[in-house]
Amino acid sequence: MSFAIVTKYISPTETKGARISARFMVGGGIVFISFPYELNSEERHRAAANALIQKYNRELTITKSSDSINGYVFIAEQTK
Repeated sequence: MSFAIVTKYISPTETKGARISARFMVGGGIVFISFPYELNSEERHRAAANALIQKYNRELTITKSSDSINGYVFIAEQTK
């Protein structure tokens, strides 16, 4: 079974720093991570997608990615 994960860059505000959000396209679930400046663009978004997978204890592995206007779309496959 495959799951699509969409990530998005969120600009800093007066009270919060820059962040990346990740959410499942179907079935809900969202996480926010602080913007990891030490990583490149795809690695930042992949880190958010992996945080989402970990938060919801899904046994998924990211197999594909594609950049979009404000982020990335990742396809994750079930490992079992």
